[in-house]
Amino acid sequence: MQSTIVLPNDTAVYGQWYYVLISIWDQKNSYNQIGFASINGTWQVMYSAGENCFTGPFYQNQSAYTLKQNVQYTFQMAIQSGGKVFFGAYLGTSSTLM
Repeated sequence: MQSTIVLPNDTAVYGQWYYVLISIWDQKNSYNQIGFASINGTWQVMYSAGENCFTGPFYQNQSAYTLKQNVQYTFQMAIQSGGKVFFGAYLGTSSTLM
C-alpha cells in the first residue's frame, strides 16, 4: 500500500499537530500507519503500529525524518504473511529510501 502526496506549501505551526496517514489493520490485529505530521513546527515522517487492537505494545516514531514543504513524497507500507511490517518514505516517486 502506498500514497504519493505533495506536502502543504505552508510552514508547520509550532504547538499544532496535523497528521496525514495511510492506515491498515493486518492479520495479527495490529493497526499500522505511515504518512506525515506537523510536529513541533516541522513536517516529519510519522509511522506507528499498535499490536492486538492497542491492548498490546504500541510503537510510534514521530520524528523519523524531517520533510520539506511543497515537495512530493511517497509513503509505503508492506505487510508480510507473518505479520512483519515494513515502512518506507521516498522523495518523489523514486524507490530510494530517505
